[in-house]
Amino acid sequence: MLTAFFRWMRLVLPRGDAILLAIALIASFELIGALVLLLNSKVSPVDLQLARTFFLALTAFVYGIYRVNEFHPLAKPDYRRWLETTPWTWRNPLPGGPVLLVPQDVVVLALLMGLNRDFSFQTLYIPVAFLSFYLANLMAINWLLGEWQLAYSTGFGLGLGGLVFRRPDYLLLIDLACYLLTRIAVQRSFRNFPWDDSHQPCAPIEASKLKGDSANHRLGWPYDSLTPAKLRIGFRLHDAICFAVLLGWWHLTLLWGADERVRFLIIALPLIAYVGIPLLRVFPYFYMHRSPIDVWGRIANSWWVIPKFDCVWIAPLSALMLNFLLLGWASWYEWTVRFRYFEVTLPTDWRYAVSISLAPVGTTAVSLALFLIGPKLEHWRLTGQHRIVFQRSQEFTEL
Repeated sequence: MLTAFFRWMRLVLPRGDAILLAIALIASFELIGALVLLLNSKVSPVDLQLARTFFLALTAFVYGIYRVNEFHPLAKPDYRRWLETTPWTWRNPLPGGPVLLVPQDVVVLALLMGLNRDFSFQTLYIPVAFLSFYLANLMAINWLLGEWQLAYSTGFGLGLGGLVFRRPDYLLLIDLACYLLTRIAVQRSFRNFPWDDSHQPCAPIEASKLKGDSANHRLGWPYDSLTPAKLRIGFRLHDAICFAVLLGWWHLTLLWGADERVRFLIIALPLIAYVGIPLLRVFPYFYMHRSPIDVWGRIANSWWVIPKFDCVWIAPLSALMLNFLLLGWASWYEWTVRFRYFEVTLPTDWRYAVSISLAPVGTTAVSLALFLIGPKLEHWRLTGQHRIVFQRSQEFTEL
């Protein structure tokens, strides 16, 4: 009986020593917790229970990532290539194990909840942690497989958790509703197996599909740089809009669901992040490509702006300007209210609500500027006014 149970559970459980490692970590946590509680009178059983819930939720989070990355063919290229050579169709079970949830997953989560030894709603954070990261992983994979409508719908649904993250029962209901959307997306994607990578925005183009030279030969510098780009880098229009709005939605729900004491941190973190991210956007443009004339040449010839080269700075500069105007204003207003004047009655003021709402609007606006403002990398490299430089690390082929 017990052997049959373990054989049944092996459908989803990790192989090798992963289970023994998990058991050892849980046992070590319980032992250390008991010693701390025995030797330190300042630590209460309530603190230990919170730490246990967090540790088991972290374990469920790791299990959620494992469930997707171990069983989905897109996450395992060798498994996917092998599966494409078989007569497998979506009507049959996956030979490597199920991607969607099965009763064995319920047993694993029930075991983790039982180890928590807490019968309050706080224990529900364990399945919430598993489902949230399991769904987020599948959301990204479904987006890559072309099911972008359901993927973004799942993302907006998961964003509702920011409003009620203090209520794990509500979070669990939200995750279960999002799982229904994810299940439909997964089933639709497997019906199109084997998958075509042409719809992926950043999918590599096989060298054999390029006109001209063979896939196994290089032309050498500088001719390799003059060939069509081997990567399609950038967002499609609907992806840019949906993803930017999704980031703003997550920012909004976290902002209005968070405690007032950490609200300034939630506003300020995107402000700091969007200072460096726009500058990183120009790095792909400058790989093996430089200005046709250096700074001293520009000054000597009064050639201050080279439109076909300097156009790469339009998007990052626009993003920085929107960042400081919108996110900077919201951060300054929150700082003034919370840490300077200590006017605790202002959160009910409509002016405060409008000012704080500028933060998620700023997140969306900055993201749109980075995603939509050109030029496209491939177009700029082939038509821009620049010079191609030689990289020492690159193989040099003399013709």
